[in-house]
Amino acid sequence: SIFSATGLTRVELGVTGVPVKKGIDVVIVLDESGSMAWDVNGEKTRTQSERRIYIAKEAARNFARKILAANEDGTKSNNRVSVVSFNTKGTKRCELKNSDNLEIVLDAINKVGGTDNNPSGGTDYDAGVKKAYDILNSAKQVSGYNILESAKNADGYNRSQAVLFMSDGAPTNGYNGKYNHDRNMSYSQFGDAMTTHKYSTDVKNLGATMYTVGFGLAKTDYFTVAQCEKVLRDWMASSAD
Repeated sequence: SIFSATGLTRVELGVTGVPVKKGIDVVIVLDESGSMAWDVNGEKTRTQSERRIYIAKEAARNFARKILAANEDGTKSNNRVSVVSFNTKGTKRCELKNSDNLEIVLDAINKVGGTDNNPSGGTDYDAGVKKAYDILNSAKQVSGYNILESAKNADGYNRSQAVLFMSDGAPTNGYNGKYNHDRNMSYSQFGDAMTTHKYSTDVKNLGATMYTVGFGLAKTDYFTVAQCEKVLRDWMASSAD
């Protein structure tokens, strides 16, 4: 797989490990900035299937199919999936949908970066994560979303939440409330904003697990690969594993 340290596998394993009736709500957050039109080596390409956006969407579709597949005993999945995309703004592509609405989820993923897989714009991590937070926070406000803690162990009804954040690189246009949507910023220009991501922390404070997947990471004039990995792994994800 060209995905490095893929969080996709980890989320799937986590879901298959929960009780049949428990259910998990996952928000897939997909980067649709201009660099997602490049190939995984950071080169421009006219071939759609070589573009990062094409590969990311294919992985997201496979993930959604697995999350919403029937349980091993044949019963209907109790999981739900929502889709968010971002460049310098966040876009909610679909609300949390259950297995009856798999095609809606797949269509939402297909529209990320355009059906012609020609994404554009800058990269503001805040925009994507804040949208994911809003979706999960709103879900928790619904009456009966989490049954009493005492029922959790007996019946496994407490729902879990997760965010799967997928990006090819650096938040050159926005991170931790500091942004410039007109030009790229370097790691050093972000100054003391380059620390634990407060919007990812908001997600984790809901009790949700934050998974981050970096792929096609390449050194640029603004961020090194190590700096990109540090942001995604150490300052955004729930675990560095």
